[in-house]
Amino acid sequence: MTRQDLMNQIVNDLRVSREKIIYFLMSASGASIGFATTQMNDLLPDQYNRFLYIGIVLWACSFICGLRAIRITHGTMLANAKVLEMKNDTHPKILDNAGFDKMVEDDFATKGKKFGFWCNSQALLLLFGAFCYIVWQILKCSDCELTLSILNML
Repeated sequence: MTRQDLMNQIVNDLRVSREKIIYFLMSASGASIGFATTQMNDLLPDQYNRFLYIGIVLWACSFICGLRAIRITHGTMLANAKVLEMKNDTHPKILDNAGFDKMVEDDFATKGKKFGFWCNSQALLLLFGAFCYIVWQILKCSDCELTLSILNML
């Protein structure tokens, strides 16, 4: 196995592992939304339910961030394939242009920053959604205990 083959294998493994994390977080967001909606069956409108609704919205945004990250990954792979195709076809005008390599590097750097933003946003929104759900559960339980203590006093 040549050094280039080894580098290609490492890059591919890194891409696959990143995609697995993205898909895992997307499935966690979807499962969270599904579970939270089952908790909404007999909800009365009150101030505490806002935390549940905010959590569901945050999980939906997390899912969308995952979709954006996957889209950037596929766009980068397509752009990389096009660049390799152009270099293999040996377009002399492109290969002699010193600015072409710089343009490609800048494009990939920009896509890398966007990818990082969407991946980080996906994870953070998932966590903030879970936090809102936990706050809602705590408030709901404390409200139930308060109601029970009032009923016991009667």
